[in-house]
Amino acid sequence: IGGDIDLLMLDTAHIHPWETLNFLCILPFMKRDSWCVLHDVSLNYLQGRENDLACRYLYSTVISDYKIMPEPEENYIPHFANIGAFRIIDDTYKYRQNLFESLLYTWEAMPMTFDKKIFPYATPILPEDIDSIKIIFAKYYPDYVKFFDNVLDYQRGIVNHKIDTYNREYKSFKGIWKNYFPLSFITLRKIKHILTGRK
Repeated sequence: IGGDIDLLMLDTAHIHPWETLNFLCILPFMKRDSWCVLHDVSLNYLQGRENDLACRYLYSTVISDYKIMPEPEENYIPHFANIGAFRIIDDTYKYRQNLFESLLYTWEAMPMTFDKKIFPYATPILPEDIDSIKIIFAKYYPDYVKFFDNVLDYQRGIVNHKIDTYNREYKSFKGIWKNYFPLSFITLRKIKHILTGRK
């Protein structure tokens, strides 16, 4: 693959971080003033797809001088189209840090917490995927290799917090919160009891 690709149609898994990682991997091969067409940027509006935010994250975060969206189909998703395009310019490369920073949003694709019932059309990000991505990052984004390693540790930490839960609550809710934020803890506990009907 040379560096002369002038059109990218990106329509992948729709759960974070897939779209952003896919885009970062192809970006070094895109021409200046080329275009990326991104599907399902408003997918999270649809019932059952509320967590499918990866396309919106990328479309909102990437730097471009020209982003376009067609007129929305009001009987499908109101006000906002579900497809958009943006032009890849020098600033897209220059401000790629924005894209790397967006990798700190919680990954829905982490295999240990990935739920096929919630994301029936998507796939988790696997160790072999990470290995392939790291090869590309080492070659084209050497200044961000350490940052990406830290992101991976950060996301694994979030997974560990989720695994160490009781009834889907963070342990820190009864530990750190109770000790350091007593008023917040008491308030949230009361709200929970009201919502669940418990005394």
